[in-house]
Amino acid sequence: MKWNKNASSQKGRVFRSGLLSTAMLAAVLVLAVLLNLLVRAIPAKYTEFDLSEAKMYTLSDSTKALVEGLEKDVHIYYLCETGSEDAIITKLLDHYAAESGHLSWEQKDPTLYPTFAAKYGAENVSTGSLIVTCGENSTVLDAASCCWSFLFLSCRSCISFISLA
Repeated sequence: MKWNKNASSQKGRVFRSGLLSTAMLAAVLVLAVLLNLLVRAIPAKYTEFDLSEAKMYTLSDSTKALVEGLEKDVHIYYLCETGSEDAIITKLLDHYAAESGHLSWEQKDPTLYPTFAAKYGAENVSTGSLIVTCGENSTVLDAASCCWSFLFLSCRSCISFISLA
């Protein structure tokens, strides 16, 4: 039985090229993961774009100026059940919080915290409402009121309370 030197050398080349291909694939995957982590670390205001015609999801310059000019800490509680959050409202609250270190928000589930809203004088507040607090002052923006969404989206009610605080 003769040993074929060319066949052995060809198997070695195939093994090396397969190893090289596997190493390249692993390097590309690691690079993709690192790039993804890097992009996620960039604040959303630099990576998300409002493509709506009316710029519904963008804060106006005057709203940005008011939020950036806050001197006291303002906290907004968004009352809604876990899993049924309104994406528009949460994005808008995120935009507010990104503009100022003095503004923060958190979600409170009324089924998990049934007496939470009562602490702010809102016993019969509906799901989707907001409670805006600044020190000892607070105001409730009830989702059931017909003009709530307009007031909140235009930021007048929320911002006028914040600027008075």
